[in-house]
Amino acid sequence: MVPPTCAASKPAYLLEGFGYSVAATFLVAVVARGGGIGLAAWAWIVAGLAAGPAFFVWRAIARRTGVWRALGLAYALQAVAVALPALSDAPAAALFAAVGFGGTFLAITALTVAEVRHLGGVPAIGRATFLYGIGQALGPLLAGWLAEAWGSFDPALLASGACVAAGAMILLSHRIRRPEPCPS
Repeated sequence: MVPPTCAASKPAYLLEGFGYSVAATFLVAVVARGGGIGLAAWAWIVAGLAAGPAFFVWRAIARRTGVWRALGLAYALQAVAVALPALSDAPAAALFAAVGFGGTFLAITALTVAEVRHLGGVPAIGRATFLYGIGQALGPLLAGWLAEAWGSFDPALLASGACVAAGAMILLSHRIRRPEPCPS
């Protein structure tokens, strides 16, 4: 059992930064390839609309399950959403990906920052942000290389989905306990 620290979240948050940045950078181009620019525009609008209430939904989930379990579930949903456009060109897949991505990315950051601050103070937020930033910098760089090598963004989205899924597994496999409910 991991003591109540944010140590287990560090590699998960780095992986999230990697996976998030690839999806945010290339998802529209991938959806446009399969369904046209109109579907890509709608997918991005849907992602934005899903992002609005997402924090409140995930905060409610965190209050029922605990913050780390809620984050693990959000990562798992995002992993599917990131990989799905590489697996299907169907408009329904694009819209599910948009809801899954939009409905998680801001909430993951908000819950992580609140929890890390609670457990480690402001310096811990800086360290978490640094790791997330490394993932954000490496994600598009490696995704561009994969796209160039394979002639498609599909391998990059699958790798990104796998990274976010690995982060989910890290968070869901640790029993991190916290004595108080999630902060508002």
